[in-house]
Amino acid sequence: MYHYLFTNDLRISDLTNKLKNAAVKIYSNTVPNPSDGPEQQSENNNIKALLSYFNLKSTSNCNEYVRNGKERDVIVNFIKKFQYPNYRTRASFESANNDGIILAPLREMVKILYVSFLQEGPSGYLSKEEILNFIFFNSEVAKVQHPNYIEVYNQIKDYRQSNVLPSNVAPTNERFWNDQDRQLREMLNILAYVGFLHIQNNRYFITSSEQLNTREKADLYEVLTTSDYWFGNTQQSYEDYFDLPPFGNTTQSSVEYNNVLDEPIQRILFGPPGTGKSYIVTEIIKMVYPTYDDKTVDNPYVYRTVVHPEYSYFDFVGNIMPVSHRNGDNVEINYEFQRGLFTQALQKAFEEPDKDIFIVLEEMSRGNIVAVFGDIFQLLDRKEDGTSEYAVNHSTISDIFSSELEGWNNSQIYLPANLHIIGTVNTSDQNVFVMDTAFKRRFDFEYVDTDPVEDLNKYSLHIDSVDIDWNEFYPILNNFIVEQLDLSEDKQIGQFFIKFKEANANYNNDQILNKLLQYLWNDVHLAKLTSNSLFKNEIKSYGKLYKRYKDSQFNSVLSPDFINYFTTTLAAQRESASNTPEISPVENPED
Repeated sequence: MYHYLFTNDLRISDLTNKLKNAAVKIYSNTVPNPSDGPEQQSENNNIKALLSYFNLKSTSNCNEYVRNGKERDVIVNFIKKFQYPNYRTRASFESANNDGIILAPLREMVKILYVSFLQEGPSGYLSKEEILNFIFFNSEVAKVQHPNYIEVYNQIKDYRQSNVLPSNVAPTNERFWNDQDRQLREMLNILAYVGFLHIQNNRYFITSSEQLNTREKADLYEVLTTSDYWFGNTQQSYEDYFDLPPFGNTTQSSVEYNNVLDEPIQRILFGPPGTGKSYIVTEIIKMVYPTYDDKTVDNPYVYRTVVHPEYSYFDFVGNIMPVSHRNGDNVEINYEFQRGLFTQALQKAFEEPDKDIFIVLEEMSRGNIVAVFGDIFQLLDRKEDGTSEYAVNHSTISDIFSSELEGWNNSQIYLPANLHIIGTVNTSDQNVFVMDTAFKRRFDFEYVDTDPVEDLNKYSLHIDSVDIDWNEFYPILNNFIVEQLDLSEDKQIGQFFIKFKEANANYNNDQILNKLLQYLWNDVHLAKLTSNSLFKNEIKSYGKLYKRYKDSQFNSVLSPDFINYFTTTLAAQRESASNTPEISPVENPED
């Protein structure tokens, strides 16, 4: 048998800052109380997951490393040492221990990918299915200390030819892993986060040495050469094995948390509509300013706007405009430079270098963003110290800074390390401007997928005599869009495509009627590439769809193609969940 448990609550986005937040709050005993509300419960769950997997106990060296800005050391340590059995819960430990599993899965993935590279060069790869079959459910990997990686990869190549699994790979009835695909993806995301692998066409490739910096090469070498395992029966011994050596000569009592981020953020979050991109931006800012709320609190360090087709360089940087001044009975018209959002943020960053300043550009692709940045584009390349690698001449801004910033005597402007730029892009938008490659490569692009990030935005739907929650329904709808209509994942929707209101059924139903159905008709149904259909064939117009749904809701508009797919998929998912052994609640490792 093979029993596995990982987590659905890792939230790889901005992992280093989440680790810092967790370490500081654990160390200072300020972890939010889950009974205080859904946001506090969500953060509490996230911190508990990070505490368990990265050994962030208040007395651990790992916690001290994170609070001193060494988050990457802790992440690489996790890749080297995380293994089954582990003490995430007693039940998961005992199940894996009884199975005879002794597996450090992340470093095994890296090692087999490395073998694939040695044998086949840059074309060597693994698929997610192969990782599951030949690492997690392979007795010659999961239950031995030192696998023969070359033999494992040869078996994978044979399987690609024959499509027949060898006898050492367990059948499906011996596999017990709830949320298997999602939890495996979280592991792979960690390897991608540190730069060890990348994905292309659903295949995972190890990153070539030419694409790694010196630090990344050293980290990869450490993972490839680590082969030790933990053997023990106590949680304390597991934590001791997992901990890092003492952090230099620093004592925990002398550590102070520095609010300024270790390096500038220059990132674009992209994905389908409603996936929570703006929410993630707010959470990133909350790492520095915990009380920040993009709807009610005016934070002087956050400059947030929405880009649109008419948004220009003059809105972003500034423009010379006529300004009237009264001089006694006379009105004088002068032409003065009116600072745009960028110039305001840049000045604030120089005025308060100990504060993190954020520029947030929502819906970046809806305007000509390259033209919006103009010559400021040159500043986006950053040096190791976080400042712009190149400066640009901008006499108007320089003159203002010379008169208003003490000590400013530069004729050129540049970005300081405490100025961060975050953008969002909705991949399903039509008639948008295209970002050129030169602009793109100056940002880190982070894909925000459609998976529910947490148990929020709940609303019960009634479909084909089945009551189903929105968070269970929309992933099935998304799969139908891709698998049965042959559309790209850009046409999928996210958890917050509709934001439901608790105890307001009329509002929620109107949101489905006026927002969801319109999108599904115009952007999905009319764009489908197969003979399958989301709506019944006799519905030939959006007007008819609207009236039918208003009269009798989903059952009168959804096609037999979708209903059959929906009922089959839902039944399989619920049967799988019912056959999965119950896992006890997460235990606090400090208990």
